[in-house]
Amino acid sequence: MNIYTKEYANEILEAMGILDKAAAFPPIEASDKIIGKTTDEITKLLHLSENIPVIAGAIDVLAVAAGCGLDSAGQKGTIAGTTLCNYVVLDEKGAKDNFGEVGSVLCHPNDGKYIRLMAALSGTSFLDWVRREVLEDRNITETENAISQIPIGCDGVIAHPYIFGERAPFALPTACAGFYGLRAHHTKYHMARAAYEGMALSLKDCYKSLPEGDNELYIAGGASKSDFICQMIADCMGHKIYRLKENELGIKGVYYLLLKAVGMTKCTSAETADVFEPDLYANQEYNKIYLSFCELKERMMDFWKTKF
Repeated sequence: MNIYTKEYANEILEAMGILDKAAAFPPIEASDKIIGKTTDEITKLLHLSENIPVIAGAIDVLAVAAGCGLDSAGQKGTIAGTTLCNYVVLDEKGAKDNFGEVGSVLCHPNDGKYIRLMAALSGTSFLDWVRREVLEDRNITETENAISQIPIGCDGVIAHPYIFGERAPFALPTACAGFYGLRAHHTKYHMARAAYEGMALSLKDCYKSLPEGDNELYIAGGASKSDFICQMIADCMGHKIYRLKENELGIKGVYYLLLKAVGMTKCTSAETADVFEPDLYANQEYNKIYLSFCELKERMMDFWKTKF
């Protein structure tokens, strides 16, 4: 599909020898376009009113962006979950100027806007692995209380979080997770904090490959429930972090799209959010660690490419 014309790229279908199947593809519709009504079967099954409008909807990342109210060029958001989705809202020129081989450009639910996306594979999945295999399933609160006593930089331990390979900001299925700099005096909590920092540094690495955007970031996803993680990301990025007080921002985004589809306006009252301010000293420390994180990544590339 050509995301700018909102039409299927028939030249690609032709090159693949399946142009005659073009009619089998569904029509391309805007996210807020009403494409039907609820069926009698669903109405009875769920005890709903009849003929409720059904919209085309949006992929999860775009629904969350809509739920966060991110619709202006330069606004940034992260979904910190099993994977780590990082994005910047762009206008059409910005989207065309920043198209690349890694990551994606997606149509924003608002016409004329786009999202440049870097979705790293390893988000909280790496933290879950460490908590299970290194900390023997210690609960999250106990874990974060313990690692908060470890200094930034983990006394020299650095972790790469690429437990499933990686797709952004670089694409290498054979990339691996790893701990570097371990010495006899380090503890399992040094390793655990290094894993947390590895996730935050991976997020920072993604944003280094995205357009600069605003100096603030909206965070969603399961990991955003952790004040410790939100503060670490604020310090690592040097950005103010906003966490809206909603449990399901994707559902909220689809709700906003549905309101627009039926000609209603969403509530204009100010959104309530938790705000995490970056600490200047911590940011300077993370900037130093980030350089080592990236140097290690580059040094490991040939090994990952040839040994796995």
